[in-house]
Amino acid sequence: MRVVCVMPTSNRHERAKKAVECFAKQTYEDKHLLIIDDSDPPVPGDWSICGAADFLEPAQYTYWHLKPTVLGLKRQLGAEMAFDKFDADLVANWDDDDWHAPTRLEYQIEALKARPEKEACGLYSALFYDEASGETWRWAHTVEMVNATLIHDRRFLERGPYPDQGRHSSHRFLRTKPSSIVLPLNDEKQYVAIRHLTNTAKCSFGGPGWTKMDFDASSYWN
Repeated sequence: MRVVCVMPTSNRHERAKKAVECFAKQTYEDKHLLIIDDSDPPVPGDWSICGAADFLEPAQYTYWHLKPTVLGLKRQLGAEMAFDKFDADLVANWDDDDWHAPTRLEYQIEALKARPEKEACGLYSALFYDEASGETWRWAHTVEMVNATLIHDRRFLERGPYPDQGRHSSHRFLRTKPSSIVLPLNDEKQYVAIRHLTNTAKCSFGGPGWTKMDFDASSYWN
């Protein structure tokens, strides 16, 4: 199954470089990275400033620059392009500022292959790292997916598009779909969300679903 990872980005090239490196290290082979950038000005040349040319062969990624565009529209355009232009079987959200384990795609896609009646999957348990405090927190929930880990097929997208908005577009996109067609996964070590000053969506640690961990998740990439 061919997967296209859609990575919207805007004006944070150094963070995005780490996400590109994470993609390059994926153990799953049949993959393509679609970078959708509305930075102003656009990244010069072939996006080498963000590592695409350093870590990937030209055939492994596509760079597309847009005028300033809300996140939901970038995700929708990326998913449509993935299915229509790149013949994707699956589309994966690929956030530009987080850490993805080398086995993330393989873990999720193999799980989805085993359940063909499901149209999507995602992690309902993941780690969150706060750069300011150095704290690591675990999120685990039975209903709420970590939206950035969503992988879905064309059927899922055809049930309704991403909303034309910035923050929380993935959350609202998921809310319009029945939970019965989503496969919940819980290997928290597949993904670390990083909280920093320029996050698109803000989160507050503590409360139901949150557990403070006694280790430093940044050791995964440092």
